Amino acid sequence: MAPRAAEAQEFDLGAGADYWTQSPGMGIFSFGLDALWRVAPGFQLGLKPGFFLTTSGDIPAGIPLDFKVRVNVSSVYVDGFVGPWFFFKGDAVRIHVGMGAGLRLGRVLLGGEVSYLNNGATFGGRIGFQL
Repeated sequence: MAPRAAEAQEFDLGAGADYWTQSPGMGIFSFGLDALWRVAPGFQLGLKPGFFLTTSGDIPAGIPLDFKVRVNVSSVYVDGFVGPWFFFKGDAVRIHVGMGAGLRLGRVLLGGEVSYLNNGATFGGRIGFQL
């Protein structure tokens, strides 16, 4: 029953913005926060909630909620995420799925994402901080 050495809990907090194009008449600008916790060495789980605005008057805004998995290998990370996006008008819920990758530069994380949301791709950037 020897005591174990204490380990620091790894927690990443990030923010990002994405742009979605479905057609020339509609775009979505989304803003989100990442919160990820280490569950095993090099492996994290978390959430990416946020808010989005559209360029269409038919669907003015909504709330994205993605569940996220991150694998860390040295100074590189790879993300996978999936979740529902709730629209305030029109189609009530759409499924969002994607992946991202980036670099861990000390306590700062810089990366990008590509994903799919109902007939259109989203492209975005992320910045994060390890606490």
